[in-house]
Amino acid sequence: MGFGTRSNGCGSSLQTMTVRGAREGEMRHLFRIAVVMMFSLTFTHTGFCGDWGGMIGGTYWRPDWDRERSDGSTDGLFGPSVSIRFKDLILSAQYYTGEFDIDFPGSSRTYSADRTDLDIALSCRFLGFLNATVGYKNIDFDWVASYQIDASISGLAIGAGGSYTFAPGLLLYSSASYMPALDYRWDYGGVGETFDATGYTLDAGTGWVFSKIHLMTRIGYRYQSFDVEQNGSSDILDETNQGFKVDVAYLF
Repeated sequence: MGFGTRSNGCGSSLQTMTVRGAREGEMRHLFRIAVVMMFSLTFTHTGFCGDWGGMIGGTYWRPDWDRERSDGSTDGLFGPSVSIRFKDLILSAQYYTGEFDIDFPGSSRTYSADRTDLDIALSCRFLGFLNATVGYKNIDFDWVASYQIDASISGLAIGAGGSYTFAPGLLLYSSASYMPALDYRWDYGGVGETFDATGYTLDAGTGWVFSKIHLMTRIGYRYQSFDVEQNGSSDILDETNQGFKVDVAYLF
């Protein structure tokens, strides 16, 4: 979630989703927690000069939106990103907005869905190599079928990750976050319902830091998954978002 980089110089409806058993869902959650712990060992080198630093820029993500009986595609989600550091604390935010085309098997009609994603994170750097993160995620999307559908996913996240800049500027990065208690809200046709959900996000990629002009570029891949518990049922419903992403930021 967010940026934690510095240079070496100084740093549809719920019924359309796949049904899973509760036992299988528990196994997936344990596996994903293990993945987050593994990513927490990712090395990081952050070389901000002085007590204060940060970056400001833009981000682009082109994910596929996969569900059991519907698929979403997009030309991309765009938005700003910002990160402010004071000593070993880093506050960062990313915002995406864009439009998806959603198709249902057996239907010749394509539906248009507007979507926004917001990630806010507070990270702590320790041992000079690791970043631990707590944060907040919110996703809003809506489209019109035979009725208006408004939906949101929101909740807290925990995670870890890191980045390293090799001379003369090669950057490697990775991060992971786990969302143990999300609210998945649907409002459709004037009827609203909230479901419990969990999720996780994985990011990894490479880039280049142009230290003389304080510019950083990155290209990588982001994978995001959500499991939704149906109220009064042990069934688990899945959906995923995944695709490549690009970041450009000015370092200060």
